[in-house]
Amino acid sequence: MSKYIRRARPSLQKFVELVRCQTPGDYRPNKAILPGLLQRTCQGYPKLDALLRIANEGARIDLIRPLPKQDGFPRNHPSAVERINVLRRNIRKEQDLWRCLVVDADIITIWPEIFISPFGVVDKGEGDPSTTGRVIHDLSSPDGESVNHLTDRSTVTDVTFEHCSSIAREISKCTRQNPGADVKVMAGDIASAYRNACTHSACVFACAGHIPEDNAIIIDLSAAFGWAGSAGTYSVLGGAVAFIHGSSTDAAHPDGYYNYHWVDDHVNVTADIGSCCADVERSLRFAMAAVMGPSAVNEDKFSPWCTRQKVLGLIFDTSPATVAMPASKITKARNMIANALQSDKLSRSKFRSLLGSLRHVATCIRPARSFLQRLREGEQRLHRYANVRISPPMRDDLLWWRYILHNPLLNGVPLCYFYALPEPDFTVFTDSSDEGICALVPALRLALTYRFSAAEIQLIRDLKRGADNGFDINYRELLACAFAVQAWGESKMSTRNKRAQVLIRLLGVWEVQYGLRFSAIPYSRRREHRSRRGLPTMGEPPSRTIVRRADTRLDTQPTPVVHIQPREHLAQYLRKHSVAESSYKAYKRAFYCWKIWARKRGIAWQLSVPVEEQIQWISEFVIDGARCGFGSNRPNDAPLHPTSMTQQTKLYGGVLCLAFFFLLRRSEIAETTNTGFQWFALKAADITATNAAGFPTCDPSLAQAVCIRPCGSKTNQGGHAITRMLSRSGHPVLCPVLGALLLLRARQHLSVSSPAAVFVDKLGTPNCVTAERVASVIKQAARELGEDPSRYGTRSLRAGGATNMYRAGVDALTIQFHDRWASDAFKSS
Repeated sequence: MSKYIRRARPSLQKFVELVRCQTPGDYRPNKAILPGLLQRTCQGYPKLDALLRIANEGARIDLIRPLPKQDGFPRNHPSAVERINVLRRNIRKEQDLWRCLVVDADIITIWPEIFISPFGVVDKGEGDPSTTGRVIHDLSSPDGESVNHLTDRSTVTDVTFEHCSSIAREISKCTRQNPGADVKVMAGDIASAYRNACTHSACVFACAGHIPEDNAIIIDLSAAFGWAGSAGTYSVLGGAVAFIHGSSTDAAHPDGYYNYHWVDDHVNVTADIGSCCADVERSLRFAMAAVMGPSAVNEDKFSPWCTRQKVLGLIFDTSPATVAMPASKITKARNMIANALQSDKLSRSKFRSLLGSLRHVATCIRPARSFLQRLREGEQRLHRYANVRISPPMRDDLLWWRYILHNPLLNGVPLCYFYALPEPDFTVFTDSSDEGICALVPALRLALTYRFSAAEIQLIRDLKRGADNGFDINYRELLACAFAVQAWGESKMSTRNKRAQVLIRLLGVWEVQYGLRFSAIPYSRRREHRSRRGLPTMGEPPSRTIVRRADTRLDTQPTPVVHIQPREHLAQYLRKHSVAESSYKAYKRAFYCWKIWARKRGIAWQLSVPVEEQIQWISEFVIDGARCGFGSNRPNDAPLHPTSMTQQTKLYGGVLCLAFFFLLRRSEIAETTNTGFQWFALKAADITATNAAGFPTCDPSLAQAVCIRPCGSKTNQGGHAITRMLSRSGHPVLCPVLGALLLLRARQHLSVSSPAAVFVDKLGTPNCVTAERVASVIKQAARELGEDPSRYGTRSLRAGGATNMYRAGVDALTIQFHDRWASDAFKSS
């Protein structure tokens, strides 16, 4: 071959076309793939156009700029040098199948466009490392100038795979629909997976490697395992197999066969009734052959139908309905953790292997995901040839992992725990205040309370003065949850509080230890009040059986319980110890308004009527109050006009408009504390006015919409950014776009990373909008309109915005989503 190239000197593209027998009339690089058959069998497949392009010409590697010139051959990775025989064996296999070219190294003078990337070898399955392995073509080397770095990602097909919990759902579904029948699982595999997708003849120059020991250049002709677009390219082919197979039907499967696929693995689940199993397998084999030819069926990887099947590294057992980790995987993870705990740092490859193994465990054991958070911090420092230092927090999480990996729950997790939250056995209501925490289980007639010690109360006082001691309300609410589980034994929540992170990890361990499954949601105050009506007084002893059951779960530390006098009712106790005085006064005022409103209309304030009527009365109460004011005899519909503001107050127009239309809390837009803004307050970079084409603009005549991107809130301590967009309102003054432009213009040339409510005043000095001054502007406007200013404040913007959305016909769910409410409390407030 090399002699012919030296003599004929063809171009690389022409030579590849010659090897593949590509002609103008039939340019298919893989003759086993038939475009006409695909056109017929894949009608309706969303990626049909991409599939036909791969079949007709191959996968293109589009670059954002040309690859750099290389001065010499880059060195292969040490793994390829140490396991040179494994590398040679794999290349010889590909060469025999005409999926790669092997030429002498001096051919690069004839084909100077060839770009050499290093080879590496990694372990494959549980085979002998000295004889088996997977060859990786490292197209990500060198950093910044590699094939992967210069690949145009916009032209790469997005990879979409479903979570493996889909298999557990299908097993449960088949069990419900076919009681008494065995539910069986079968796995099929496509031979050579990625290698069925050929690289376009004009792009193979980017997929070359070098073996100096043999003085040879290898040119890969198929989608290289290591190219950034290979997974997306193969997902088109694998998705076509799943589409054809899933479109097949029979009497037992009128909606099509279930088919789960992950890269080259295809998993089937069905009840063993009649010929169902044989029909499903026949359909899968046909789909594989139709898309990639008869040689695509990997007979060695087609497993028999059985109730216990190893799929994607997990063991699904349909008889007891469990998912388990293979013993070898558990042992491997244990050994990796033991080695990591004995080391001060890990190499890049070992750290990646550790994270991959632990992620695999977390797939099966849900609470284990809590312990990946701090370990993943090392990924930020994961660079080529650099080691990852095992920090003290990472070492702590490894100790948690060691505990979890020695838990017998790994031997089998119920399917219902694997794919969804099952129906709760009972609900625990927890709450906290500045004085203590409590936990209630109405169904079991249980109540626990704990009064904070003097030292803990002092921590709360110091926190309110600005101390960063971590004893905030989020930590205390998590403490109440841990308090209940320790007494009666989780919730995976995101937090920045170091104290709370420890509690979350402890709750995760308890979930594994006791076989529990927890979820947590904020609870509406009104619904919580209704749920308390059937509870006993604190003086009544709870069920002895339950108490013994709870006590047996304790180790050595007794649960702190405050004993209440029998005469004191539970509601009275909670009033004193769990509700802040300011909250109690607000509830009392609202309750008084409700009683007056109900009495005027001749209805009972207890609302002992069907739920539909309750919703109707409460809705009318809220709308009537927003329209006329509770206790007021005149409408309150007059809009606030800028002429009612002073010149200084006009600077606040942007803040007022954005808070009103986007239903912002004061802490999300204004300065609320003596020390400044909250960490999640909107930055100028989080606010963008856009034109009709969606491009940023500050021109009022072109601006059509405004987009904000809050990075967090008081109830979203995880800091997960979300995006909200609103268009022009049509009002000359009350418009979110106008508000954004006013605010951004008032800032002038301040840094976009500073809070959005910082502006330049008329003296040219930076100033900021405070919650106190916003409240003053609102109260002044109310006073000028003849309203009682004491009834208005910063919360009026948020409440008024939500009320106007409701009056405009917006449904409650949309309002809840727009305002990022986590509970239903806004519906009954």
